[in-house]
Amino acid sequence: MKRIALLSIAVLLLLTACSTKTANTAPTSEPNTLKTTTSVADINTTTTTGTATSTLVPPGSMAGVDTLIVITVNSGTLSPNFTPDITDYTVNVDSSVNSIEVLARSAANGGSLQINGVATNFGVYSAPISLHSGSNVITILVTSPNGANKMTYKVTVTR
Repeated sequence: MKRIALLSIAVLLLLTACSTKTANTAPTSEPNTLKTTTSVADINTTTTTGTATSTLVPPGSMAGVDTLIVITVNSGTLSPNFTPDITDYTVNVDSSVNSIEVLARSAANGGSLQINGVATNFGVYSAPISLHSGSNVITILVTSPNGANKMTYKVTVTR
């Protein structure tokens, strides 16, 4: 199943990077080899032991997506581990840490990102955010590329 997941990710990246509509890989006679057929609509991966199917989103339909695929901080550890469906996180840092930087990546290209009300580029650490002793709430506002949807994530940093 690990090979299926890795192959599905690789094919998805290939389709995204190349905007290719169809890619086919023929089976070989080796055991546990994969037969893969992909299109813009779906990915079907078949092995000798089973099938896994993942759905691709057609180009242009990500315009209303307002979720993140990554949130990370330059100090401490995000808890729980990031998943797009969870919007509230905590981070504990040592009392010697005076500021923290946050990096976020969107599931869709385009759109906008604000961290504590400051416009920030996706995939780049924010400007340092000053921390006081105790609880510090950092808000991450993601706006979809078409501007129709917004999602707010919250990271509470305890110093």
